[in-house]
Amino acid sequence: MKKSFIYLLLLALCWAPSFLFIKIAVTEVPPLTVAAIRVGIGAILLFLFLKSKGVSFPREKKVWWHFTIMGITSCVIPFSLICYGEQYISSGMAAITNGSTPIFTALLAHLFLSDERFTFNKLAGICLGLIGITCIFLPPLFSGGENNMIGIFSVLLASASYGVAIVYTRKNIPKLTSLVVPSAQLITGTIIQFAVALAIEQPFSGAYDFPSWQTIGSIISLGTIGTALAYILYFKVLELSDATYLSMATCITPSFAVVLGAIFLHEALTPFSYLGFLLILSGVGVLTFKPLEQKTAEA
Repeated sequence: MKKSFIYLLLLALCWAPSFLFIKIAVTEVPPLTVAAIRVGIGAILLFLFLKSKGVSFPREKKVWWHFTIMGITSCVIPFSLICYGEQYISSGMAAITNGSTPIFTALLAHLFLSDERFTFNKLAGICLGLIGITCIFLPPLFSGGENNMIGIFSVLLASASYGVAIVYTRKNIPKLTSLVVPSAQLITGTIIQFAVALAIEQPFSGAYDFPSWQTIGSIISLGTIGTALAYILYFKVLELSDATYLSMATCITPSFAVVLGAIFLHEALTPFSYLGFLLILSGVGVLTFKPLEQKTAEA
């Protein structure tokens, strides 16, 4: 089994419970604050780990500009939108919708990465994925479920932001020590995320009750497993493969996330949701498919 696939599977296993943790957390803590604490925990853990290894951060301003863009596109925007969206939709639905990330990644990679141009398979995969996204939107669209539409659209925008982050990283980040990259982008993301949360939600104003231990545990798990550990694996996959392959993790993740949501939160999805998931998954399968002779040539 390829090392890149093992890392990809482990990444999906770290991300899957994140949707469950978010759903629990946003019932008591405002969404931007959840995202801020999540990013902050991840940043602290990775920073301390690097310092214990004696690894230093780059000092070039240009590199930190790239880290800031990555922090915004891979942390601030998507984490905020997913937390906001899960106030309106189930954790399983959020995970399924987030599975559209490879579709956005393939579109952006074609435009900005010279070695990831469209092929027939990619075009066919994107079309299948777009049909799958449409299936997810259909039930709330015709039933008048405006809140569901808000939640789905928020997570869809988060998926697009992940696609931007993946392509931007591949195009602009030099070959640094792998953990330096996620650590730096989490640090920049933390600064921005906390500033946004404090300005908009004012979490320490006394307007919110102290959260339950279940919520506190969910946020801590979100920061450690779903962020710090996940980012380590994220960049391991990116080192070994291309941007589209990396984004496949968001298609494996929903399978686990739906099961966790059903077990712990008794969530149920519509047939259209499952159909959308299967179409998106099929689209990613077609999108990343390589003929046997091409695989042999690359080996």
